[in-house]
Amino acid sequence: MRLRFHIKVFAAIAALSFLPPAAEPESQDEASRVDELFDQWNRPTSPGCAVAIMQDAKIVYKRGYGMADLDHNVRITPKTIFHVASMSKQFTAAAVLMLATKQRATISSLALRISTRLEQPAF
Repeated sequence: MRLRFHIKVFAAIAALSFLPPAAEPESQDEASRVDELFDQWNRPTSPGCAVAIMQDAKIVYKRGYGMADLDHNVRITPKTIFHVASMSKQFTAAAVLMLATKQRATISSLALRISTRLEQPAF
């Protein structure tokens, strides 16, 4: 169940990343279009997610959807802290693959750039 939820959230994020850059929501109608994308998670009985849309290094829209803790009835807000631990590895891998797909970088060039920054083991 949790894996399916994470896959759905990742799919929604991935789908949003392929959209053209978002302009600042000019109207309530544009904000409601974003809300529609996440409506299925915006329930008191559903784990949710936090969304931020950025343009020119500024957050132009932010909102929380659904619950951070179902047992304690805690809603997600834009300020909710998520303890993602190793979950970020999958997003990093997806971002690398997206860059490679768009031919903005090759996987080997990114790996070389990262590996040269790592400290050599002391043993």
